[in-house]
Amino acid sequence: MCAGGWIEGEPADYRPELGLDTRQLFTFIGASQPDEWEELVTYYGGDRNEAQRGFAKRLDKAIADDGLLDVLRKGVRDHGVRIRLAYFRPSFVESDAILDDYRSNRLTVVRELAYATKQADRGNRLDLTLFLNGIPVATAELKNPLTGSGVEHAKAQYRSDRDPTELIFARRVLANFAVDPDLVFVSTALRGAKTHFLPFNTGSAYPKSVDLPALSPVARGQAVDRARRPARRRPQLPGDGLRRLRQVDTIAWLAQPRRTAARHRRQLRTDRRARRQDRREVRRQVRAARPGAVPGNGKLARSSQSPCAPSHPGRLPAAQLHGNPGQPTATVGRRPLGWPDAPGFGDAP
Repeated sequence: MCAGGWIEGEPADYRPELGLDTRQLFTFIGASQPDEWEELVTYYGGDRNEAQRGFAKRLDKAIADDGLLDVLRKGVRDHGVRIRLAYFRPSFVESDAILDDYRSNRLTVVRELAYATKQADRGNRLDLTLFLNGIPVATAELKNPLTGSGVEHAKAQYRSDRDPTELIFARRVLANFAVDPDLVFVSTALRGAKTHFLPFNTGSAYPKSVDLPALSPVARGQAVDRARRPARRRPQLPGDGLRRLRQVDTIAWLAQPRRTAARHRRQLRTDRRARRQDRREVRRQVRAARPGAVPGNGKLARSSQSPCAPSHPGRLPAAQLHGNPGQPTATVGRRPLGWPDAPGFGDAP
């Protein structure tokens, strides 16, 4: 990876409580947006340390509200100053100078990252963590069959040993990879034992429905290109991995419901409640329109002067309840309320 433009980062630079590699983050901002950063520092009284702490908190809130991918695409506004967190490759390049911002992205890979913020997870480390400008975007657990472990062991490690409520998993990384020399699987959200993994192999000759782990080692070697085999093409520029984030985001939506799908479900529930309220209001108005109803509550009034008082409380004689049978009246559902022979209505025997 380092030969392809990645930088090997230091685990000590990662701040678990912030979920950021602050050294790489502010190195990128200072190199790519010096004027914007100096303007932001003035809002913090000229104190650069205070500006870094304040911006880190603002960045954490923006990611929690809008999601990591949205923040990478649009940046963050702090005190009215817009700070970009990543530069994507332009689709149309007129000159080499247009790629200067794109080349300023800092892609770092950190081995054995101590990520835990909870005491119960102290000592847990991730084999590989990929950072984009100091923000963790992907993790990977690497397994070697020579030691008796494979991709299924990596999946089990994510499901049982990785707390999905940790900051790095809950609000930072977009993808978690389970890797061995032959197979790669990805999960876009950890959910304990319910964590779902999708195939992420390169050069697979089988459909995704084929159970590749159940194949023999020879068949597995023929089914996929080896995950760690170098690509036979020119080295990619630093930052080309950003295009893969769009694919990971698409897989995330297809694999399990995310914010958009959840918002649609909430809207459907709201619409159903509104329709129920409308039906209740229609029924209330129908009851209020009945002959003999008390204004304001829609209940039928009992007449003490009726010569034929009903034996059952709440019932009125058909003549008093329905008035003139020759005139049509309102209905509720399929039951007519204006005819003397309507079921459930009539004089007491």
